[in-house]
Amino acid sequence: MLNERYHLLRKLGGGGAGVSYLAEDTRTGAQVVVKRFKSELTGAARREVPREVELLQELSHPQIPKFLDFFEAEVELERLPHLVQTHVPGESLDKVLTERRFTIDEALGLMASLLEVLSWLHQRAPPIVHRDVKPGNVILREGAETVSLIDFGLATGEGARTFGHTMATGTLGYQSPEQIAGQPVPASDVYGAGVLLLEMLTRRSPAEMIAGIGVLSWKRAAEHLPPPVVELLRQMLHPEPARRLRNGGESLQATRVCREALRGVPAPVPASPAPWAPTPRPEAQPAQPADVEESERDVISWWELTGGWAKGNNLLFLLILLLLFVTPFIVAFARWEVVAILIPYPLVALPLSFRVSVRDKGDAFLLRQGLLPFPGRVNRRIRKDKVVSIKRHDEGTRSQLILHITPPSTEGMSVQQKMVSMILEGQFVLGESLPTQRARAIENFLLSRKHSSIER
Repeated sequence: MLNERYHLLRKLGGGGAGVSYLAEDTRTGAQVVVKRFKSELTGAARREVPREVELLQELSHPQIPKFLDFFEAEVELERLPHLVQTHVPGESLDKVLTERRFTIDEALGLMASLLEVLSWLHQRAPPIVHRDVKPGNVILREGAETVSLIDFGLATGEGARTFGHTMATGTLGYQSPEQIAGQPVPASDVYGAGVLLLEMLTRRSPAEMIAGIGVLSWKRAAEHLPPPVVELLRQMLHPEPARRLRNGGESLQATRVCREALRGVPAPVPASPAPWAPTPRPEAQPAQPADVEESERDVISWWELTGGWAKGNNLLFLLILLLLFVTPFIVAFARWEVVAILIPYPLVALPLSFRVSVRDKGDAFLLRQGLLPFPGRVNRRIRKDKVVSIKRHDEGTRSQLILHITPPSTEGMSVQQKMVSMILEGQFVLGESLPTQRARAIENFLLSRKHSSIER
């Protein structure tokens, strides 16, 4: 018995901040939800409790559980805070997603219902940011096409940081970059709602699409969706809050416009993620840059000097190759004094010279690098869907070309391991010191052969 009043019946779920239980209020006989937070209140957090309790008491909306009580109780030698709210009958959306497939119209309808709640929260003064919009906190009401938003123990107005708040409050995959940085704004809830909509439409977990801190590589998963839906997702999932729909009100309006545009247009959602298949190349290929080899349009190659006094000087490199070719004739016909002067040059350049090529193999790029004069070997195979961005860093007339690659799957990792994996995002230096024109040609080649759009 908690607080001499609440009898716990069963566990409903849990997260990083606490655990929720279905309980019976022995005074009224009603079923309620008790959320037990995992950390004790200390110092400034304890002083903020009355303010946050008052904020929760003011949340009076038909799609939000009503706040009933707050107390602290001793649990395993710790005095932990507890929140009590009314119980909302229905199923959580994360459970429904495992049992049911939504049409696009149904998904947009449920999203509009959720955004009505967020719009109401964001219009308050100051705006209230939920900070943990995810399927587990959305309840599909019994016998209604509306949803309820639960778990307001993490909600915050201007700067409130009680009830277990931390820098990384929220759920990995549904957090926007600014929320991970500890600066949640109403647009942060829009991001979480956008991830939820994406999950309903594609049946793909955001954990499968993480491409960076607060960034999802989602366009491949959504390529079967109609353009209005893709545009709505783009506006809700932009990594920069200034370029995202700012609040629930704007997002609700955009969702309604999208839904009306699709009325009467059949577009069923596939039962499972569509298998990856390369996009057929258009009949008319874009004009190749001047320095791309024309002999084979599926491959681009170049010479690269990787070190020493000859690095970065292509003309000198060509002269050295010429000397390497003519040295046997010089040995046969010239004086030995000349040979003694010329032979060291190709010997110095030889270990510094590489031939590098990138070949388009449909679903992957094959990178081949070989030391002159030996044939090259494939030393890297990179799946196209793993390439997140291509970055070119120019320094004068030379450039460095870097591929950013999606980190390995984070399935089974702890939250800390996942954060480290995202921070240490894969990088592959494709060219260390290339002529800028050549680097630009390689970059264009990769971008033109990449299946889905990537960042430059």
